[in-house]
Amino acid sequence: MCRRVLLQSEYSGFRQRMRYRGACPYQTYHRLIQGERLKTNYHSSNNNIEHHLFIDACKIPIFYDNIENYRRFLREREIYLFNDTFIDPYGSYFGQHLETRTFIEYENFIYKCYSRNLHLYQSGSKLETREINFNGVLLFEFIKLNPHRIELFDPPGNPQVFLGIHSPFIPINPVFKGHAIRSHYYYEVEVKLEREEHMLPPPYQTNCQDNGNSKDAKNFTNPNSYEVCLEMCESEFYKALYNCDLSTTMHLSPNDFCLQGLGRPKSFEHERELMERRDSCSQNCRPRCLKLHYNYNIKENKYQFQRKDGVGESHIDIKIRNSEITSIRHVPLYGSGAMFSHIGGLLGYWLGISVFTLLDIIEKCFRKAIIWRNRFKKHRA
Repeated sequence: MCRRVLLQSEYSGFRQRMRYRGACPYQTYHRLIQGERLKTNYHSSNNNIEHHLFIDACKIPIFYDNIENYRRFLREREIYLFNDTFIDPYGSYFGQHLETRTFIEYENFIYKCYSRNLHLYQSGSKLETREINFNGVLLFEFIKLNPHRIELFDPPGNPQVFLGIHSPFIPINPVFKGHAIRSHYYYEVEVKLEREEHMLPPPYQTNCQDNGNSKDAKNFTNPNSYEVCLEMCESEFYKALYNCDLSTTMHLSPNDFCLQGLGRPKSFEHERELMERRDSCSQNCRPRCLKLHYNYNIKENKYQFQRKDGVGESHIDIKIRNSEITSIRHVPLYGSGAMFSHIGGLLGYWLGISVFTLLDIIEKCFRKAIIWRNRFKKHRA
């Protein structure tokens, strides 16, 4: 689950996103012009909370006397949105908070994501599993969040929170591949699993690897999937070339984004050396033996809250209705042994046709020779 963070490093881009929500009070404008640090104690009182939310939601005058003060305000705003936990969606799974925090970038915005049971890299944490009884409809997870708290930072109607369901070992971009979550709505998610097997039948061997932790791997040094392995190779390439990361889908830290622009390569030879190292790294990544697809449908209904403290909340139910798992098996058209057998069979077939055709031609020539000889004898007689 990811939420939007209005993080803009460019003055012109940020300027267009602040033209809404009415005018700010003079005291607020004066505090921002002076570059005063925003308070971080947002839990002191409700009035204090609403006041500071309004600071970032109101229209800020653009006519700054000093661009450094404006940039200072941007940095303070970034720290406020990234580090403050009060404005997070406050998602929970049966009362348990979302634990893993990552960051993604999409269309010049930074999104802070919270996940559960996410295992992209080797670590000491074990994969969470649960026994499921498929006799009826199973309520797999229940999520309650309040996106209204962060919707104040963007024009109304612009989605701020996004939900994605995927494999624990494969990263995704929920903003691009997920579903937008809005306030005052109830979402019912029905999940259906599909799997693809990419293994050859015995006695053939397939060069693939199952997703998940391996016994000989060290913590945070090995990926748990083929996709993460490729991203790690690309990430090392871009970090060495530009001092930032352009390839990782779900970043562990926002410091890896290329918000300050790309650095310059040292030389063409250095860039070519890094490309060769990246290609060599990618060749060591083995594809998956089993590919899982998490297909799901979402039903969206307007939610009528009866409690006053529930205003602005959204509820999400994740259910598994169909117990059957569709299996798709992929067998390569030509393996190494099958290819030579096929070529040998075609060659033998071609030789058989050639010999048969040659004998037929000889037979026809012999018959014509006999006919011409008989005609020649009759002509002499």
